Amino acid sequence: MSRNTVGVVLAAGKGTRFTDETPKQFVRLGDKPVLAHSVDAMQACGVIDAIVIVTSADRVKQVRDMTKAFRWSKVTAVIPGGDQRFDSTRAALSVYDDTVFDNILLHDAARPLLSQEVLHSIVAALDTDEAVTAAIPVTDTVVRADAQNAVLETPDRATLWQVQTPQGFDLYTIQEAYRRIDPADLPRFTDDTAVVRHVFPHISVKLVPGSRRLMKLTYPEDLALLSALL
Repeated sequence: MSRNTVGVVLAAGKGTRFTDETPKQFVRLGDKPVLAHSVDAMQACGVIDAIVIVTSADRVKQVRDMTKAFRWSKVTAVIPGGDQRFDSTRAALSVYDDTVFDNILLHDAARPLLSQEVLHSIVAALDTDEAVTAAIPVTDTVVRADAQNAVLETPDRATLWQVQTPQGFDLYTIQEAYRRIDPADLPRFTDDTAVVRHVFPHISVKLVPGSRRLMKLTYPEDLALLSALL
């Protein structure tokens, strides 16, 4: 039986490491804003039934205007997020309950080169798993260091993966995780799979192959590389 899926594009971040006056999700990449690339990918995806865009409160009208201009017919809500990523996730989780949709995908707008292959792989994995994330194997040597930058250990990189988005969840599972978690714990988690694993240690997060192209726009110089990949 097919499962209904809502895709969420998280675009409320301030991007403190990106020095342009325009938030990075609204700078131009090719012929459109960074944000538009991810929404376009979800709009074109046959396994995404609806889209929610989470942005900063002062950009809600702008994104609603973009929704009309780009004819994003699947966008059912443009809502304000919060100062932290988890605030934006919570805002998105409040839009629907699990009687409307079975699955939810959470994607960072700062990863604009989202492919149909990755979207389909995430949704397919949710047929059997409650939590899924795109990821790629780590190819560099990674070390763990102390506060004085002295190396403590060199983990086996064969066991290490670089987590990307989208991250997909059974909607009830992630909503229940956010209901149960102590809000004071949220700032220490950098992604939503960590929240689910913290609340439900028995749930295994499935890794789905991501893409080297699915890089995150973090610094201004990343724009040139993303433009070349585009």
